Order: sequence, then C-alpha cells, then structure tokens
Amino acid sequence: MFGSNFMANFGIPSQEQPPPQQGGDALAVNSPLAPNANLAGRQPGASYNTTLDPGTEQLFRQWLVQNKVPFDPDAKAPQDYDMRGFYQGLQQGNPKAKSAVDPNDSRLHFPDFWKTPSHETFSNESQWAPGNAPAWNEQDQLVGQGGRVVFDDRKKPEIPVADVPLSVSSAPTR
Repeated sequence: MFGSNFMANFGIPSQEQPPPQQGGDALAVNSPLAPNANLAGRQPGASYNTTLDPGTEQLFRQWLVQNKVPFDPDAKAPQDYDMRGFYQGLQQGNPKAKSAVDPNDSRLHFPDFWKTPSHETFSNESQWAPGNAPAWNEQDQLVGQGGRVVFDDRKKPEIPVADVPLSVSSAPTR
C-alpha cells in the first residue's frame, strides 16, 4: 500500500482528509490535479467506499460467499478496493463491472475503476484518479508522470528468505 506521501504527490487526498468539495475551491477541469471525468460531479465518502442499503448489503454478502470473492465485508480499516461499488455496478449492468483472471499471476482481478487511492496499483482508470495518476502501458507496467515504473505486473514478486518454507514436503499445495 502507498502512504499519504505517495498519494499527496498525485494530489490525492488521504483517508484522514476529506477530498475537496465542489464549489469555489474546486480544481479547474484542465488542471493536472482535476478529478477524473468518470467522477461525474460525485465526491467520495471518507473511505471512498460505497454504502449499500441493508437489503442490498445482505445480497452483497451472499454474492461474496457464493462467488468466493476475496474481500472482508466486516473490515474496519479503509479498504483499497470498493467491492460494494463493483457489486452495485454489476447489478446495474455497468459495462466496467467485469472481473477476469490476470494472465500474469493467474488470480482473479477486478477493474481499476473501483480501486481507491490506497490501492497498490491505483491508476488513472480509477473513478477517483486525478489527471496525473499513473497509467498502465502495453507491458503491464504502471508508469508515473515522469516515466518511472511504479509497479510491474509481469515481474514476479521476490519471496523474502524468512517466508520460504523450511520443508517442501510440509508446505501446503495449491
């Protein structure tokens, strides 16, 4: 996860500070810090996560279990992905609400549109992204404004020595 300094570098309000409200102090549309056009005048809540009514929340929780979605609906800390927003989009027929298996790690991934600013791979495709947020290139790399690669989806993560199992035979299989 990126800290508030990373987020501040891209003009992204931290979870502790609410984002600027529309009005006299709103950012100019052509400003590099202007919110993403996908925002359509909406402002995020304190956590950037969608709130569902109690009935829809119950259906959401059932959907999580039925589809084995790796998400903790009871988490108290700010989430790095707005899974409730994704679910709502799915129910409303939003064409962005599609999941797929990432060919680089063979894991289920959800669209960047619902990533919050605290997500490790927060990009310009998020509804909350300012104009200068990092963007994905054709090599599956997340690249910042200066051309620096901030995340490489094709690069295999290195396992720290302390995390390597001591005995292969006792290691659980997938």
